[in-house]
Amino acid sequence: MKPENFGIIEQMSPPLDCHAFALGAKYRMTEQITLTLSAAGYFYQDATAPATLVRPEVTYDKTLYQGGIGIQYRF
Repeated sequence: MKPENFGIIEQMSPPLDCHAFALGAKYRMTEQITLTLSAAGYFYQDATAPATLVRPEVTYDKTLYQGGIGIQYRF
């Protein structure tokens, strides 16, 4: 799709390609307590949104990492 054929939604939010990974693990500390660990990463490929009447040209480039910790208690 050529930029001149984009609608207003595509102009404001261009499609972004992304590669992602995630992993998680559980560790039973005791019979009643379990520790859960998780991690994820998202790697967006560069994309440029053309200028419109309401904003200038924008280049999107993003890398995101996240992690989590959880504790589960069993009665």
